[in-house]
Amino acid sequence: MIRLKKSDKPDILVQKGEKWKNELMSYVSNGQDIPKNVQGKYAHKEIKQTLLKETKEKCAYCESVITTIDYGDIEHIEPKKKVPEKTFEWSNLTISCGKCNQNKGEYYNKNLSLINPYIDKPEEEIIFLGAYPSARSERALMTVKQLKLDRVELLERRTEYIKKIQPLINLYLNTNDQELQKAIYQDLIEYTKDNQEYSSMMKSILTTINSPNRIRVS
Repeated sequence: MIRLKKSDKPDILVQKGEKWKNELMSYVSNGQDIPKNVQGKYAHKEIKQTLLKETKEKCAYCESVITTIDYGDIEHIEPKKKVPEKTFEWSNLTISCGKCNQNKGEYYNKNLSLINPYIDKPEEEIIFLGAYPSARSERALMTVKQLKLDRVELLERRTEYIKKIQPLINLYLNTNDQELQKAIYQDLIEYTKDNQEYSSMMKSILTTINSPNRIRVS
């Protein structure tokens, strides 16, 4: 998980968000079931496209590239069933893969909230030991366990990702040529950029291999 920056609210939400909210909350206040065509308006194409661009087409939680394996789910950071008034709130919407969405479910605990990639600093809360996520706080641990960020298929996918880059890492660690080492490190840095899959994991790996005893790379 990486820190995400909220983009500008889509025009459709600017124009209709408040109307949609008022319509939905009228059902809530009257104790009526909310029709799907009322609640589901957040799935508007413009909203989803904006969220995909905002998350670099990755799951906001596990950082898997969504568009290659999944359609992606519009995710309510605070679940709409528990906090219906935030159903159309722009700051409460993101994109996740289907598995993270299902694993998160309706989890809602004010005393132990999950890491919010738009507010918190995920890369300080969850670091990686190879492909394995390591939590640095109770909230981080709950996030890992609730979303199952240590699920087998995700560990396997991250491991395969590391294997593809391992020859470059080995060359970086074993060369005695400082200029070559600097050049290789710059190549490795590319894998830590926000648009790359599992960039948080790669940042942890580079922090590990770039020890104080090795050359200082600017």
